[in-house]
Amino acid sequence: MEEYCKNCGAKIKNNAKFCQDCGSPIENAEETETLKTEDQVETGSKDKNFCPNCGRELTEEEEFCQDCGTDINNPQIATPEPQEKSFFEKNKIPIIIIGVVAVVVLFLLLMASMPQESESYNYDFGTQTVNVDGVSFVIPGNYRLNPSSIDYDYNNYVMSYVQEYTNGEDTITIGILDSSYDVDAQAVNDETGGVKKTMYGYEGYYNELSDGYSFNFAVGNKLCMLGVSSPYVFDQIDVLG
Repeated sequence: MEEYCKNCGAKIKNNAKFCQDCGSPIENAEETETLKTEDQVETGSKDKNFCPNCGRELTEEEEFCQDCGTDINNPQIATPEPQEKSFFEKNKIPIIIIGVVAVVVLFLLLMASMPQESESYNYDFGTQTVNVDGVSFVIPGNYRLNPSSIDYDYNNYVMSYVQEYTNGEDTITIGILDSSYDVDAQAVNDETGGVKKTMYGYEGYYNELSDGYSFNFAVGNKLCMLGVSSPYVFDQIDVLG
């Protein structure tokens, strides 16, 4: 059964997918594939023409390829567009900074609930070593971990660990921020602000808060936040790293 192009009325050859006169697609055309041979690709043919897009052999009167619809006189072979980077790849550092700021706010809120400072420390109870996310701290032996204070969170590729120790009067809060990406912890620490100070052999920032005191410093790629209810408690703490 003969077919005719619905666009220009030209007679359609058997199995053609596109009209050879106007290039319009032919409905219900059978799928056929004609590939270039290596000889046609490398050397071409002196007596025959081939579609520059799909390699199909063309007749002299064809202006559009019947298989792929390419305009023979003005061939435009599609090239793949470069793949866009994901949202996180383009905004990795800002997202990590936002996560760090969120965790710092949580840490400061926890410190706000500390007991008021006390001057009643008169005894030596020895020391104990506690470990938070691989960082070791030496604190007085009479401080005990408050189980309800243990907090672990993972937000925007930043892990946070918070633990609170108390002797019933004073409180020591230890927070660690650990990014799973290559982020300079010292550079992030510089964004927290405060009075620049060296304590326990680390350069960091000291802050006096309404309900306590804090010292922030970097150990490797980890940002450490040490909070106490009374300033003299800092003298009872050491950092082993």
